[in-house]
This record gives sequence, structure tokens and C-alpha cells, in this order.
Amino acid sequence: MFNTVKQIFPELGWEKLTPAARHALLTRLDAFTPYGPPAAAYLREHATGLGYFSQTGNAAAWTLFNNLILQADTDLNHPRTMALLIHEVLHLQQPFTLRLSIQGELAAWQMEYRIYGEATGVFYGEADAPFAGTKAQWQALSRLSSDSRADLAQAQRLMKEISPPYRAELLPLYPLGREIFYRVTHAFKTKEKNG
Repeated sequence: MFNTVKQIFPELGWEKLTPAARHALLTRLDAFTPYGPPAAAYLREHATGLGYFSQTGNAAAWTLFNNLILQADTDLNHPRTMALLIHEVLHLQQPFTLRLSIQGELAAWQMEYRIYGEATGVFYGEADAPFAGTKAQWQALSRLSSDSRADLAQAQRLMKEISPPYRAELLPLYPLGREIFYRVTHAFKTKEKNG
């Protein structure tokens, strides 16, 4: 039971970054691409906590208390960590229901992909980059529109191909309210058409 509660509220079992480690991480983020300084400023302004917490399917995540958690073996000097932090800050800036949707995830994955590539000259999926062997999936994901339901469904599939442990199948395509509205109206139109 307590482990389940910790999964919902990681702060109950996380290892918080020391003030020195947090300062060093934000200083590195300040120097990382044009996207790093605004992300670092956001984390400072909102006193966002940063810590380590074992999780399944994610290298980093936001919490219900608007903190960010990283896997315990995260290299705080790696460009991917910087890109991940920017990805998670984007989620913290999104409305809550958008964060919990493929639409919100697609925007964050696309941003992370672009930022890592711009910073390193190597894109995810290439031989010397994270997610080696998934270049075609990342390229396809980068071209999808977050306004197209078909593209969001494709993004959900591609996310699972890129990272099988990632639980994309649990997320609605659109934020929950919009997703419910779509399903109800779609069911009604289908019934009316067949009726």
C-alpha cells in the first residue's frame, strides 16, 4: 500500500538533490541551448524540487506537487538530461489535463527531440544517441500534428515503439474533457448514421 502511495506521491520516497547539486544542474541548464535559460528560470521561480526516484517507463517525470524526478542513475551532465528537464518544464507549464494526454506528450517529445539534436548534432534514434535504432520512429513522430486525432493515435503507437516500457496506451489522445466529448459525440453520430 505504501509503495502505491509513493508512486503517486514520489516525494514520500525520493532522494532530493542537495542544494549544491541543484545549483550545479540549473547552472548547466542555463548554458544549454536557447531553451535552457527559460527552463532554469521557471524551476527557480517556482522553487521546483528536483530529486531521484525509481520509476517504470520514464527517465524523468513531473509530480502532482509540481516537482521533477529523475532516475537514480541519471547523469546530470549529459545533454539528454538537459533536454529531459526542458521537456518536463513544458509539462509543468501545460494545463493539468493536457499534461495527461498524448497531445501534451507529443509537444514535449517533439521539443526534446529537436533540442537534443540542435545541442549535439546527433538526433535520437541514431547510432550514437539515446534510443539507438529508432531513427525512423523519431523522424515520423517529429512530423506529426498535435491537432490531428489520426496523428495523435500514430504518436501513441510510435511512443510505444520508441520506448516499450512507456505507458502511452494509458493516456487519452486529447485532454480528458475533450476526449470524452469526442467519444460521446462520435458514438452519437455513429448511432444516428446506423440508426
